[in-house]
Amino acid sequence: MSRAASITILGATGSVGASTAAVVEAFPERFPVEAVVGGRRVEALAHTARRLGARFAAIADPQAGPALREALAGTGIASGAG
Repeated sequence: MSRAASITILGATGSVGASTAAVVEAFPERFPVEAVVGGRRVEALAHTARRLGARFAAIADPQAGPALREALAGTGIASGAG
């Protein structure tokens, strides 16, 4: 089976995003995660990004950008805000 296209999970820290993450965790080879996006919950988003092996994490709240960058320091996961 060929590798699936990578996915981005919008609303990764909400209930639908958490359900999506559970499916991804069950089948990581079928659903590689390129990015996760969340609103304001920095720690939850950083945790989800690490757990799923995302390459990028973005937070909607521009003020939370530095906190997300700090939460992902040393992981190799890029981040953005706004």
